[in-house]
Amino acid sequence: AFFMRGLVPRDWTLRNLGATEEVYPLVPPSQNGQGEEEGLDPTQPIFLDGSGGRYSSDNRVRRCGWAWVQTNQSETYPLWHTAGEYGTLPGTQTVPRAEMWALYRALLALVECPDTDFVSDVYSDSEVVCKAYAKGPNTRHGPNGEIWDQIWECHGKLIAKGAHVRLHK
Repeated sequence: AFFMRGLVPRDWTLRNLGATEEVYPLVPPSQNGQGEEEGLDPTQPIFLDGSGGRYSSDNRVRRCGWAWVQTNQSETYPLWHTAGEYGTLPGTQTVPRAEMWALYRALLALVECPDTDFVSDVYSDSEVVCKAYAKGPNTRHGPNGEIWDQIWECHGKLIAKGAHVRLHK
């Protein structure tokens, strides 16, 4: 009866109020069928992506995910991933936030990496993320400022370990 008047249960239209993060490691395949984690090599390229879900045009029910991955440098195909993570986006569900969260999680992995004095190349297809990263930490980043605060905190830790991260589109 309520559905005929356009009154639907609240859970149908406000699913994202309690969105939490879930993180999953990407374990590369191996010859015997069991995955073995090789670990992150900070000198190899890292690729980022974020995306919206099935209902991406309706922000009340949209769910977004993110991922970062590192592949082996092989002349043959297919390229296998050697390290990475993927997961769900916490908080407000937008694709630009998912792209930023992928950058944050990749930088966090580089911070946790035991190597020092390295240069990492990170690639993102998000022009928003690349332009904002190029502006540096002294720029106000609007409604997604809390994610940028976390990104710049990781960036500062990387600078302290002698690392340099270059972001490319």
